[in-house]
Amino acid sequence: MSEVVLEYLGDLPSSSLPLLYENSPCCAVAVLRCLSPLARQILMRLAFIEQPVEISSWVSPVAGGREQLQEAVRAMERVGVVVSEGGGGGQHGERGAPIGKVK
Repeated sequence: MSEVVLEYLGDLPSSSLPLLYENSPCCAVAVLRCLSPLARQILMRLAFIEQPVEISSWVSPVAGGREQLQEAVRAMERVGVVVSEGGGGGQHGERGAPIGKVK
């Protein structure tokens, strides 16, 4: 069920997602619950950081940690709850703060 919700939100226009989350807190909570445990942990940590942060150091490089991180970040980007810092330069794994905190 949660995959269906995330897929549906991923298909919506990106301009409608911030409005959806701002105007419906219960929708934001539902999306949080649909995310993987790693994605939820990352999102909860990012919620209190007001600047872009490199999150690749938050996971272990062994036992597939980097791959799980990339998968979690892709899922969060698809539903518009995080945005990547602009391309070019920088390290892979640098991510922006949750939507609404990125300037």
